[in-house]
Amino acid sequence: MFSVIFNPMKKTIKDYITVLIGTVFGRGVAFINSIIIARTLGKEDFGRFTIFFMIMVLTWMIAQAFDSVFVRYAKTAQDEKQKIEFLRVSFFLKVVYGFGAAILAYPVSWLIAEVCFRKPEMTSLIILAILSGVFQAFLMTVASIFQEKEKFNTFAFLYASYTFSIFIMLLLLQTSVVAFTLENVVFVYLFISIIVGLTSIFLLIRRKIKYVWPVDPKCLWKCVHFGKWVFGSMILAFVFYRVDTMLLPRYVSFDTVGVYGVAQQIIMIISVLAGTLANVFLPKACGALQSADVFKKYIIESLVIVAVILCAIFVLILFAGKIILFLYGAKYLDGEKIVQILLCGWIFYIAFLPFGALFYALDDTRTRFLIDVFRFLVAIVLMVVLLPLYKEFGAAWGITITHLLGCSVGFGVLFGRLRQHKWS
Repeated sequence: MFSVIFNPMKKTIKDYITVLIGTVFGRGVAFINSIIIARTLGKEDFGRFTIFFMIMVLTWMIAQAFDSVFVRYAKTAQDEKQKIEFLRVSFFLKVVYGFGAAILAYPVSWLIAEVCFRKPEMTSLIILAILSGVFQAFLMTVASIFQEKEKFNTFAFLYASYTFSIFIMLLLLQTSVVAFTLENVVFVYLFISIIVGLTSIFLLIRRKIKYVWPVDPKCLWKCVHFGKWVFGSMILAFVFYRVDTMLLPRYVSFDTVGVYGVAQQIIMIISVLAGTLANVFLPKACGALQSADVFKKYIIESLVIVAVILCAIFVLILFAGKIILFLYGAKYLDGEKIVQILLCGWIFYIAFLPFGALFYALDDTRTRFLIDVFRFLVAIVLMVVLLPLYKEFGAAWGITITHLLGCSVGFGVLFGRLRQHKWS
């Protein structure tokens, strides 16, 4: 019986472990980068860096919507030529996004710094974060080619290359005569992002798409029609995960933002596992509804891997304080309770993650988008109510409660859609 269940899972587990090793290496190095920066700069400047890093990641991860759309359609493309057409459309849309983000960088940064944070001195830092994110986004276009082919070794290597480059530059900065300041750390991130972005663009045009324009109108229409909901979901999802940090500077000092940032770095351990789960299961989910047997296999694989990740969450909840003390020092120990509260929310997020990917297989990204709208609105309401009263703990509880409600609604809607699905 066990062989019937687990033998078909060997490839999925192998793929998951392959991506996990690469992601752990990449995120692990990013984790070490955060320790170096937090210990060297101190709480206040690390708080500012947390804002920079959040905006940078938000900018490049929103653009991953185009990569997800490419994986969705390339996976079912008739031939290699059609795959290249979808890749060209994905690249073209990302170029448009990049130009738009660069043009809007100043007004958006001013709005965030002045209206949201009430700290206008952050404007220039946010502009640099947006530009860094734009260039970094093109690396993931290259990575998506290997994700679609399920060549997860190369995908994992590309995923890890950026943070390792940052690590090397930070070590050079520490050992050089140049001061290890917030400004120089930001310059390191911007410089590496530009180099990685330009290299990715060159390789894509030279080795794959050959030219950017014109694009195939049918592929463009398909990607825009399907992708507009994916893009909206990406924006809402990634803004949701940073809405607490975006609103915190309005109510607390940068010292507290720094402590909250350390808590989020600890959460990154689970984020690594979640990101790996999403990267492996996205292409698998797109073919999961071919038959009842394939769907059953997908469910079993999902449940096994989710159970493993949930065990890791419980371990982190128990040892959060000791981990913070060992890695970041006693001055960040106030983040223990924040970590524990946020991890409770991640239990619900992980439980829904592989099942939420089934909306791609159902070609129903609109419903997924509406679920994300619901989750985002709930988060905003909870932040408005809880942040002024409980500060950083209110922010953490707001995110956790939203995860619970979003998971409940998501499963309810998905079960309804699956009951309507006609199996082949």
